[in-house]
Amino acid sequence: MDPLPVPPLTQTLQKYLVAVQPLLSRQEQDEARDAVQRTLDGVGPVCQSALEEFAASERTAGRSWLSTAWLRGYLDVRTPLPLTSSVGFQIRPPVPRSSEPGAAAASQVSAQTHTAHAAHAAGVIQRLAGVHLAWLRGELPVEQTPRGERVCGLQREVLAGGLRHPGTSTDEFRPADDSPQRREVGLLVDDRFVVAQVSDSAGHPLARETLAQSIQEALHRADLAGPAPDPGFTAVSYLGSARASAYLDRLLDDPANQRVYERLAEVLFVVHLDRAAGSTQEHLWRAAFSPGQAWAYTPITYQVSLVDDFVGMHLEHSQVDAATLKAVLRHAQSDVWTARADPAYASAPVESVEWTYPDDLATELRVELDAYQQEAGQLRLDTVRVARPVPADLPFRVSDDALCQWMMLYAQLSTYERVRSTYEAVDTRHYSAGRTECLRSVTPEAVDLVRALRDGTAQARHLNAALVAHKEWIKACKTGQGIDRHLTGLASIAAARGVRLPVLDDVSYGRLKTDFLSTSSIGDHDQIVGMCFAPTSEGGLGVNYTALPDVYEFLVTSHRTQARDVGTFVARLDEAAAALATLLDSLAGERTADQ
Repeated sequence: MDPLPVPPLTQTLQKYLVAVQPLLSRQEQDEARDAVQRTLDGVGPVCQSALEEFAASERTAGRSWLSTAWLRGYLDVRTPLPLTSSVGFQIRPPVPRSSEPGAAAASQVSAQTHTAHAAHAAGVIQRLAGVHLAWLRGELPVEQTPRGERVCGLQREVLAGGLRHPGTSTDEFRPADDSPQRREVGLLVDDRFVVAQVSDSAGHPLARETLAQSIQEALHRADLAGPAPDPGFTAVSYLGSARASAYLDRLLDDPANQRVYERLAEVLFVVHLDRAAGSTQEHLWRAAFSPGQAWAYTPITYQVSLVDDFVGMHLEHSQVDAATLKAVLRHAQSDVWTARADPAYASAPVESVEWTYPDDLATELRVELDAYQQEAGQLRLDTVRVARPVPADLPFRVSDDALCQWMMLYAQLSTYERVRSTYEAVDTRHYSAGRTECLRSVTPEAVDLVRALRDGTAQARHLNAALVAHKEWIKACKTGQGIDRHLTGLASIAAARGVRLPVLDDVSYGRLKTDFLSTSSIGDHDQIVGMCFAPTSEGGLGVNYTALPDVYEFLVTSHRTQARDVGTFVARLDEAAAALATLLDSLAGERTADQ
């Protein structure tokens, strides 16, 4: 597998000037060009050479030149992870509820419904555990891109479990045992923690009936215990490492709590068994932001509703990206990894595992958690569906991804009358230790197209130019020639050497890196139905978008103080779709440069 290349310095800085152009005044553009030239004439080439040498040394260790800086960018975060970098997902259930044996209608007696819910959750857990365990047994096939390129498997290491441990100034990731034999999963019920065995002595998942019994036992214990504890098991994990590290240190002064933490660190994954009703949007918001849904420092906490069909996931983002999880879920949709469940395990150990909170610590945590909930409560999620603007008889190909980005750019410009930076993630796992690159979709050509769409003067030349620019960005990202990660690498080298790169101190770099729109798309609804994540800048928006056959779906996360502007932004998406539809209808029968 090829290593992630280090792009040429001059190439990156030339592309940088193009990327920042729409974000700057003419005077600021002149200042950016001057900063670029001073970088090229000064320490830039020295840092570039050092980065190339570092890349060569990291390659022998199985890392890329980006690996250390990338991980540090996550592990140095001190604020609450759910409000900063983590993601909530709705996923397509690997086993539909309707296919579950013993499923009961909501109108039937609660005992039957209880059994049906446990059976459904057991089916989901068995499928997911089957994939995690297959990877640990070395049987999971190597992932490939649609083009047949081998995908780096490093991100799959989260399938073993483990957790991110909060530290005073930075965090560390503590891997779990890599054995598949007799592994446990953690079950969160009403913010109580229960561990249950999930695999047999050969490292295969237990039978669904056995897992259903374990789930019923966990639910029974929660019912006997009464109202949810305050603070609950997950409270510390929602506070952010600046606070969580100190609270966790105090907890771990107790040897019994140390043993609890060791069990938590060794589970294969955590599953939140959700007994709260709500719409799909409410479930997704809770999965992303609400305490009690996850131990926020574990890589993956699956979410399984016990009252409806929602299945989701809470992702701690430092170790893994959505594209890897999509492939994991695709495997889970097949029962091939659960076919060898050992029938000898008619039952399995289930154990309640809880913190012992000192009284003073419990009081402080209640105050801290209340402050977190107030902050999280300021985030809102809007689901918007817009008619796909591409006519059925359009004789040329037009990128759905580009269209969605232009619609958001149109909505941004129409709502705020200015253009700010947009982040779009592009998968680069076909490189050794690859993660993602950033596509800067606010190109000068895209801005020209959107302005023309707004005033009714858009023509084929506007569309062609914007399509070509978008395609060139995708190609650059996919071939390791993007600019964002390269600039991150140079910044890391400069910091280590105690020097300053003028381009990184210029106002233009701050504009580029302050993402008004942080956007992500996974391509379809086959495995991941939607995702919810906090905006990455003050006053910004977090947007997940998906191209479906007839509509584009946008999940927009914002701060409640932005409600009026967000309402306008959402309305302008419809307006943008209509304007694009008019343009594309007029071009039916013509050909564009995107072919």
